[in-house]
Amino acid sequence: MNFSRPHVDSGQSMPCQEGQNDTECFQVATRQIQLDDNLHWLVVMVLPTNAFEHKFLEDVQKRQERIDDRVQQVYTSTYKMLQISFITFACICCFSIVAAWCISGLAIRPLMRLLNFMKRLGKLDFGNIPGLRRQSPKRERSSTLMEVAELQEGFMGLARSIECFSRFVPETVVKTILRGDKQATRIHVNQRRVTIMFSDVRDFTTISESLSQEALLALLYLYLTEMTRIVESQGGVVSEILGDGLLVLWNTPDDLEGHAVRACAAAVEQQKALSPLNATLSELNLPSLQIRIGLHTGDVLAGNIGSNKKMKFGCMGDPINLASRLEGLAKRYGVGILISGDTRAQLPPHFLC
Repeated sequence: MNFSRPHVDSGQSMPCQEGQNDTECFQVATRQIQLDDNLHWLVVMVLPTNAFEHKFLEDVQKRQERIDDRVQQVYTSTYKMLQISFITFACICCFSIVAAWCISGLAIRPLMRLLNFMKRLGKLDFGNIPGLRRQSPKRERSSTLMEVAELQEGFMGLARSIECFSRFVPETVVKTILRGDKQATRIHVNQRRVTIMFSDVRDFTTISESLSQEALLALLYLYLTEMTRIVESQGGVVSEILGDGLLVLWNTPDDLEGHAVRACAAAVEQQKALSPLNATLSELNLPSLQIRIGLHTGDVLAGNIGSNKKMKFGCMGDPINLASRLEGLAKRYGVGILISGDTRAQLPPHFLC
């Protein structure tokens, strides 16, 4: 209990009022102490109220300080955790960027180069595919990723196969097959007006009997390489190699404007190319060559000819036979080039063939 001292002085016992001065308010506390069965003491303690409140306030203050310290520790720990989280997130982002760059270098870049090579392969641009030919100074480095390296190896095998295939089949036909044209892989013919060339080496039988097998192959290699280069530069398609002769077509399978003019231009270039070619053959102790060429323009059936197992690209019709006969007649008339009237009608007046 508590009481107010001013009231006690006046003979009254009144509890302390709220807001009263602490020095005038007293707190009474009692405690009974039993010393033995017959003796009991009652201890009465009267102290100013502020004597109790001071200790209480000290305890409250200490507890508040401990709470503040704990809160500060929580704030500090949270801040450190946020710092660690931010640093970890930044490290993860940097690692992801580096990993993505590495993956790009190991996988995406080789795949993009492989895609570029595939486009070149579709155009039969073999010279710009590194490592395709053995004499090529550049070789495509294999990827460190096994799957990408296997794709690169598979592509190089495919490219070598297509390059080899294009040596046996006209390149225009190979391009058509690679484009996915369905007609290119089945038997079909179309009527087309074409210019046909037959060429032959004069007295080739006598020449072949005088040479060894190696010398004969070298002679044919040099001759056919130069003649093929010339006719292809003029848009011709080498349909067949007939030993020492060539069967060349213009305006099939692709359209070619002025095909008769270009065929005649190729024939003239072939005759002119014999002089430097014979000089090269002479240096190799090989005999000189002279050729006869027959040209004719006419309507033929051009396309894939054959069976369900074997096919070839070629032409059918009398114009083929006529071009062959013109080449034979060139020997009789003692000329290097003999053309038909149908071919001559396609040429400009000033053009000499």
